[in-house]
Amino acid sequence: MKLFISYSRFDKPWVTELWQKLRNEDGHDAWMDKQIVPASDWWHSIQSAIEDCECFIFVMSPQAVDSIYCLAEFRYALSLNKPILPLMLRECKPPREISKQRIQFHKIGEDNLDRTLRIVANSLGEIRVQIALGNFDDKSDISRPDEPKPSINPVETI
Repeated sequence: MKLFISYSRFDKPWVTELWQKLRNEDGHDAWMDKQIVPASDWWHSIQSAIEDCECFIFVMSPQAVDSIYCLAEFRYALSLNKPILPLMLRECKPPREISKQRIQFHKIGEDNLDRTLRIVANSLGEIRVQIALGNFDDKSDISRPDEPKPSINPVETI
């Protein structure tokens, strides 16, 4: 299955291990930003990978849910009607769209990657069924969002 993994750089070591196992042990075509080709338009590469994925995995942590980039990726996947598999790596408040869309998330923790892989495998099985039932119709006519820009609060000088 083609997977897109969204995560905070803070969580990169754990996510890299998950990515490797999903690819090497479970045979998924899992994508993460380390696959962006140097000198390419990184935001375009991310958008293309989201458009091409069959499931969007959102590794949630306090840093991820506060990241304008992770939220932009997540919201773009939602707008395309991609299946979303949210995994709560560390306790945080999920984005409001998770509860609004009634998307169940899994608390996984950093300690048990094998348990996480079982959760992902079971979830992807259910997602495959939902895709086959037509519950995730492609909405590829959605326009791409602009690159998110951090807000800059100018410092007042005296």
